Amino acid sequence: MKRNLPLIIVLAMLVLFATTSAVWAIKPTDQGQGILKNSSQNPASIINPHEAGTDYDKDILSLAAAKLYRVIPDNEGMNAFLQGELADGNPIQMDDTGQLWQINIRKDAKWANGDVLNADDVIYSFKMLLDPKLLNQYGATFAQQFIKIENALEYFRQHTTGESVDWSEVGIKKINDHTIEIKTLERNTEWEVMNHFNMDASAPVYEPYYEKYMNEDRTNTLYGTDKDKFMSSGPFILTEWVKGNVRKYVKNPYYVTKDKIWLAGVETRVVPDGGTRLQLFEKGELHYVGVSAADLPKYIEDPRLITSPSLTVRHIEINMAHPDKPILGNVKFRKALYYALDRETYAKVAGASPAAYVMSSRKIGHLEKNTPWRDLEAAQAYLPENHGYDPVLAKQLFDEAMAEEGLEKLVLTLNYYETRADTRIVSELMQKDLPRIFGEDRFELKLQQLPNQQLFDTMRSHPNNPRSFDISWAGWGHSAAEYAPWKSFLVYTSDYDRNNAPIYDPELDALYARVSSEE
Repeated sequence: MKRNLPLIIVLAMLVLFATTSAVWAIKPTDQGQGILKNSSQNPASIINPHEAGTDYDKDILSLAAAKLYRVIPDNEGMNAFLQGELADGNPIQMDDTGQLWQINIRKDAKWANGDVLNADDVIYSFKMLLDPKLLNQYGATFAQQFIKIENALEYFRQHTTGESVDWSEVGIKKINDHTIEIKTLERNTEWEVMNHFNMDASAPVYEPYYEKYMNEDRTNTLYGTDKDKFMSSGPFILTEWVKGNVRKYVKNPYYVTKDKIWLAGVETRVVPDGGTRLQLFEKGELHYVGVSAADLPKYIEDPRLITSPSLTVRHIEINMAHPDKPILGNVKFRKALYYALDRETYAKVAGASPAAYVMSSRKIGHLEKNTPWRDLEAAQAYLPENHGYDPVLAKQLFDEAMAEEGLEKLVLTLNYYETRADTRIVSELMQKDLPRIFGEDRFELKLQQLPNQQLFDTMRSHPNNPRSFDISWAGWGHSAAEYAPWKSFLVYTSDYDRNNAPIYDPELDALYARVSSEE
């Protein structure tokens, strides 16, 4: 069977400008101190954790929604560790096989309105996340990310599989008001259980609102579509949300670890233009800002400049099931695209690092030594010369693919992000470079600029609209706290529910199942 992995381009660098620090109180106060002013490149659209799909949605959840486990700073504030947030301590193994776990919920956990937050809230939230009629986009992910919950995937997919699975058969149970029990299909470690319930989708939803805004046939809820349809439980309370403009938060007095929160609040302004964000920073209206590739040389010696590898590897998805362009499913053609990309040059103009690989350099490969995966000998061993750039081989493969498909000329459209200047620049370079390599009379690349959400919606509509796109920019972000680098490949497995493109590769599926197993 044909395989389809993304066409890897560049690993973006996170570049921040940080202002000088202020004078702080000796310890956090109940009201907090100071308002952090930051910016967002794009507006958020929904903050229902079951459906929040973009980084901008998750930015709000990270501030306003608690989870069972979270990466939390230590008392000195110099390190951060995965530990209980709503959970009272680590998971407790209840059997000899590592398949039965209990998690205690903190007895002081509350919603931002003062209501008690207990096991009933957690169980309700998980049940709604897996509800087979709601079909939330993170249901399948929650069923089998770091742990595989017994019958969770079967319950979630029963309307598509025709099976009948009752909620009582799912391995999620209430033991008492402050204890839940999780039964898994395989042996798991304490760390895996904690990481599973650290995902954003596992954040609890407020049942009175979730139900109030549910439609009559229970196939959709408006929970989290605006401020008044959402209840905070995290470090901050969302007090104002003007989509496309501003988001404001204040410190949550009921937050379980409020003693770790110094700030009185956060104010996020939506500013799509990078130059405008930089101007606001220089005027003191933002406390930090990303620096574009164009502006970087001007500030390269500035002591406020901070750089960090990104958790996201930008790549190009290929619609290999396009019915009118079967060449997109041709392995030689996809290889031709791979070898035709001058990643080193593209990365320089985009202020990024070239990447001919999937896993970010932020991913940890050796837990005990805290060694990044990219620094391990195994990771270095498969890196291609020139970051995969080989125009001669690319031309050869292109000609062979065109002959196999009986084509004289090929015209493709590349979708790119409306608000990302780096992908626009690289797309324009590709528009010039690819015809030069493949032949001006043989290949043409058209460009189409789309808003971020529309770009992903267009890709993900491919099951119902197989002509929805040709090729498109994309990028998957992964948590640096996940000491499981192989998890980066989950999004490229055939049955991943949120695939950007028609991806299928039995060999990869088998390898992923193996590395995720007890063995």
